[in-house]
Amino acid sequence: MRLFQSPSKYPFGINISDHSIAIVQLFRHHHSPAMQTVGIINMPNGFIINGEIKNKDGVIKLIKNLKNNTIFGKITTNEAIAALPEKKTFVKLIKIRADELDLADAIQKEIERQVPYEITEINYDWKFIKQENGIQHILVGVAPKAIADEYHDLLIKSGITPVAFEPENMSIVRCVVPYNAKNEKTTIILNIGDKHSNFIAYAKKSVLFTVSVPMSEKDITDIITQDLKIMQKKTEKEKITANYNKERSQKVVNEMLETKIRQAFDYLNTNYPQYAKIGGIYLCGGGSVVDLPKMLADKFNAFVEPADVFVNLKQTAAMKKKYFAKENNFIKKIAKNNEQKQDFILALTAAIGLALRGFYHDDL
Repeated sequence: MRLFQSPSKYPFGINISDHSIAIVQLFRHHHSPAMQTVGIINMPNGFIINGEIKNKDGVIKLIKNLKNNTIFGKITTNEAIAALPEKKTFVKLIKIRADELDLADAIQKEIERQVPYEITEINYDWKFIKQENGIQHILVGVAPKAIADEYHDLLIKSGITPVAFEPENMSIVRCVVPYNAKNEKTTIILNIGDKHSNFIAYAKKSVLFTVSVPMSEKDITDIITQDLKIMQKKTEKEKITANYNKERSQKVVNEMLETKIRQAFDYLNTNYPQYAKIGGIYLCGGGSVVDLPKMLADKFNAFVEPADVFVNLKQTAAMKKKYFAKENNFIKKIAKNNEQKQDFILALTAAIGLALRGFYHDDL
């Protein structure tokens, strides 16, 4: 399984998640990547749960339908780069002594030490990042064989040739971090979702580590129930109608995020002290957290801004008008609630990052 190499020139990116399937194909416009094709379709409940495919025939039918019914543009290749579920993958920068005689063996031993899978149960790949003070910095990507094989088989049966797989977080980084940005400090990406959020630490063209932050409605409800000392059933009802519960729910989300973010920063400072200086924090994913940018800026003394999914694309005024007109019409048609709109943004970010591999294959 390829994680860091993709032989095709401009394959399309496909991101398959619990909530949606998104595809993006790019083309070269005056030496820069530009949007050629965008497509997205909602995933019915239960088809994929926590990255595990429960209804393969149903998902295959959706993929085939999506290829023929895009928002705009047409897919002009059968080759694709696909994301593997974030919850099922592992990406980290590891350190190996420069005098190791058998680098491959040393990397395997380090993976065995850090990854909660048997080495026989995983596919892994690695990429040399740099050597410094007698230490080699190696980026490793790991995925369980069962998951990788399942997604490979899914795409093949959908008429798609997968030329590479990669963890979803890597594609998000490639989408939102400006290419060739001259920033010596660490970049943090917070991908805020409806069910969970991701903390991604990125520096020197490498993902340092990622942290998943689960946030379920049940977790929030349990806290409110304890806080109000009333029955959970009543809490569920009040959460929809009472301003107090809405405010309390948001406060709980903020507190959960802040705690996890602080833990992630502590991990960064302890394990990667040379990357402890933060250059900026990008927010993406469409999740709604009240005053999150201000909270992050105040508490972590960092520049915070929404991520621009088009930052690495050449988009003329005409292209943007065409895209946003199509996007808005699509959202009006299918987005009956914020969750669906949010899923659209999440899926699009990863799919663009996947498609960008055809242009920036020598970098993350």
